[in-house]
Amino acid sequence: ILITSEGKPPRVNVLGASEEVRSLLKTIQCSISHSGRFAAAVLRLDELGIGVDVEEIKTLDEKMVADFSSESERQECSEKADFIGLWALKEACVKATGEGLAREPKDFVIDAFDWSGKVTLVDKVSGRCFDGLAIHDGKYCLATVRELDKERKV
Repeated sequence: ILITSEGKPPRVNVLGASEEVRSLLKTIQCSISHSGRFAAAVLRLDELGIGVDVEEIKTLDEKMVADFSSESERQECSEKADFIGLWALKEACVKATGEGLAREPKDFVIDAFDWSGKVTLVDKVSGRCFDGLAIHDGKYCLATVRELDKERKV
C-alpha cells in the first residue's frame, strides 16, 4: 500500500492493483498523524475531507495560542489539554482541506463548544463546515474532523 500526496489530500494506492481497484481507491481520503509513540490514521470513502491529529499535551506559549485561536475560543479553554485539543482540531481541519499548514489554523473557528463531545468548525474563508471530536488521556490528545456535505456552507 502506498499513500501519495501531490499538493492534494493524500490518496491510497495499492501497488500492482488492477485499473478497477485503482479507480475505486481514487475516492478514498486519508489523513495520518503521529506524536511520541502514538500514531493515528483515518480513511473516508468519498470526496469529502477528513483529518486527524495526535498531539502531546504540553504548555503552549501565549503567542502561539493567540496565533491559532480567537479570544472567544481562548475563553472556553481552562486547561492545557483544552488548548492542545483546540490546536489539534484546527490542524486536523487544515489537513482535511488538503492544503495543510499553507492555511492558517485561525481560519477555522469553533462554532459550538462542547469539550465532552463533538464540536462544529467553520472555515471562515470557504464557508465549509466540519464535525470534530477531540479526546485526551491526560498525556496525549487525539482529534478527528470530517467535512460535512459540500452543499452545507455557512
